[in-house]
Amino acid sequence: MSFLDMKTQIRSIRTAPKKPVEGTSIMKKMTSSFAIAAALSVAAGTAAWAQNTVTLQSQDDAVNLTGELVSFEDNVYVIRTNLGALRISGDRVSCSGEGCPQEPVVEVADPGFEPGQVILRSANGLTELEGKLVSIENEAYIIETGFGRLQIPLVEASCEGDACPVNRVDEKDVSIASSSELSGGLVSSLIAGFAEFKKLGLTDTDLGDNQKGLLLAGSDGEEVASVTLVAGSSTDAVQSLISGNADLAATTRSVGEAERAALLGADANAALQANSETVIALDAIAIAVSPGNPVRAIAEEDIARIFSGQITDWSQLGGAPGAINLYVRAAASGSGTVFDQLIMGPASASISETATVLNSDTDISEAVMNDPQGIGYTSFSTIEAAKPLAIRGECGIQTPANEFTIKTEEYPLSRRIYMYRPQNSIPQPATDFVDFVTSNSAQNIVKAAGFIGQDVTSVSVNQQGLRFVSSVLPADVDATIPQIQSMLTDLVAADRLSLTFRFEPGSSTLDTRAQADILRLSNMIKAGAFDNKEIIIAGFTDSIGVGDINLGLSQARAEQVRDSVLNAAGLAEGQGLTINAVGYGEMSPLGCNETFNGRAINRRVEIWAKDQITSVN
Repeated sequence: MSFLDMKTQIRSIRTAPKKPVEGTSIMKKMTSSFAIAAALSVAAGTAAWAQNTVTLQSQDDAVNLTGELVSFEDNVYVIRTNLGALRISGDRVSCSGEGCPQEPVVEVADPGFEPGQVILRSANGLTELEGKLVSIENEAYIIETGFGRLQIPLVEASCEGDACPVNRVDEKDVSIASSSELSGGLVSSLIAGFAEFKKLGLTDTDLGDNQKGLLLAGSDGEEVASVTLVAGSSTDAVQSLISGNADLAATTRSVGEAERAALLGADANAALQANSETVIALDAIAIAVSPGNPVRAIAEEDIARIFSGQITDWSQLGGAPGAINLYVRAAASGSGTVFDQLIMGPASASISETATVLNSDTDISEAVMNDPQGIGYTSFSTIEAAKPLAIRGECGIQTPANEFTIKTEEYPLSRRIYMYRPQNSIPQPATDFVDFVTSNSAQNIVKAAGFIGQDVTSVSVNQQGLRFVSSVLPADVDATIPQIQSMLTDLVAADRLSLTFRFEPGSSTLDTRAQADILRLSNMIKAGAFDNKEIIIAGFTDSIGVGDINLGLSQARAEQVRDSVLNAAGLAEGQGLTINAVGYGEMSPLGCNETFNGRAINRRVEIWAKDQITSVN
């Protein structure tokens, strides 16, 4: 039998329905994933074992397993096969071979557990599979055996061994580690909103050491969940999650590659990452100055020069002469990390030693409000009365910081607020809370806390004037005048929605936020929000590469989003919905293609909607 035939046989066994027939053997009853063991052993043939070789034959003679007898205890055979150590009930098989146990039974030493080793036991307790637990993905154990890597559904097996995940679903104690910028405002408010949504009472207690206790109870006073909220930096929150000291982590930045590998495993796929990562709100790093400062916009390339101390006087930026005073956050803070990733790192620059380091974004906003010569970076959610500067790219495109440009992530310093969970089991109240924070009910809470919600808004084409000017500004865009005219004709009577879809870097996989937005858009369609309207799904690219190829790529990405939306809505194209996918290639850049950030902004799929005009004869 070829290896391909073996895989086909295994697949058919794994997907077979559970229909046990009275009187059949254990081997015939193993229609769950544990039947892989039998299938592989039969396919592999008889192995030549050094000693204690036995063959276990099912009662109907249909299946046999050959391997080295490890032990026989409580009428259970433990044999080592090419697949690994298997445990088979003696009631269901007969044993042949010189290694078969005789009366009195002489026990062979137990093989014991190696680091990471687990035993997966079938629901009926009759069959077991031994191997090294690699990860838990898509509701399944991924286990490395002597034959190879196998996937066993969680519902099919119980797990035994130190490496097994702890089943904590029934627990009520929940620990949330959070950035200090989020804990006292956004996260606490979301927990209160969650309690109200569940019709639960909420009491909170200051536990000291930046910790707060929140008790959620029913109307009868019975405890439903006890939440411990711990404040620190985003780095602290992620490390608490990795170490198992927290069930959830709320951060103002995404996890780094090393953190992601420690949290999910080095081989984590996109589905596992999406399950672990949730975007709960949007925000931005604002370059803030005093309200009386005459400077209204700042060149993107000048930001690193200012904060590294290369530009030291406001007259160099078109302002009144005077020394520039810098206000920054600590490097380990969420804002500090994002600012370094977006601004300082790409410029190979470091923060000036003359900068004043403050403890919170709010402190920075207050500092620049009271200092006419001050400048600092702070979260848009805490900018208060300070003035945010628009960002001007090398190509002349200028983008202000406002709710819509942050929602669409075309403001260059936009950022996402995240909630992370581990791959292991967490208490059910924690899972319910993560589901709640992405719901429509949570968006008003997000906005009340000063952040940008993910609810869908729109602006008219008149409010998109700058983006049409940018269609003809950049000299590097490969597009003809007729192509630009065609785009303007398509969009001139339409409104643009805040939904803007982006993909994982270097991938055709929609990123975490985009996957959630697919559901938002499909739910709007099902609710009738686009009845009598035409939806235009518009794809765009950066200017790297050949124009015609980019045009085709933008068309493919637009069609991918369209197909995902229709699939999520349970519709086929043409079922009472006019939805057109159009690729515009390099046209209408919203960022400058000279920079990494600008190119990332330009690679997008937008959603537009306009009234359908029905002609009357």
